[in-house]
Amino acid sequence: MEESDSDEILQRIKRRRARAEEVRVDAEDIHDPETRQTLLRIAQQYELLTDGAERQLAGLGPPSKASG
Repeated sequence: MEESDSDEILQRIKRRRARAEEVRVDAEDIHDPETRQTLLRIAQQYELLTDGAERQLAGLGPPSKASG
């Protein structure tokens, strides 16, 4: 993996972690339980994407089809 690829993956990781946190914070302000749960699932998906990018960066395998 080239250094520029690693830099891009690191940036993706940072963006996704930040976005997951933003969505969780938004969920706290939602009164509808179904909508809150949907937002929390979205945050969890961001975390899963980030986990895949971290595995890719560590050289433990290709990114999952969900990452990108």
